[in-house]
Amino acid sequence: EAVLSSMMEGVLAVDTDSNVISLNVAGGRLLEIEPDAAAGKNIYEIIRDVELQAFLDEVLSGQKSKEQEICLGEHLERVLDLKGTVLKDSANETMGVVMVLRYITRLRRLENVLR
Repeated sequence: EAVLSSMMEGVLAVDTDSNVISLNVAGGRLLEIEPDAAAGKNIYEIIRDVELQAFLDEVLSGQKSKEQEICLGEHLERVLDLKGTVLKDSANETMGVVMVLRYITRLRRLENVLR
């Protein structure tokens, strides 16, 4: 937990039923949800973003890593780089998905200005 809480990137882990296993402080800030309140809840009840939900579904059903950029917020004001992979236990059984979220809004805005 100490490692996750000190990371700049957001980290979200959900189980195979899409219930939140872990969400660090940075992830909560990026997704605008309280990490403690999210624990154990179904991710689809707390995050209503179709792109993010589809990303999680694809990683879990495809059983492979995936990377994608999405825009979040009512006015698509936040751009996130998502990296997701299947979370496995010591017996190599699928436990869920772990996802790293990186805030790249400023980077994308700079790129647009330079074009």
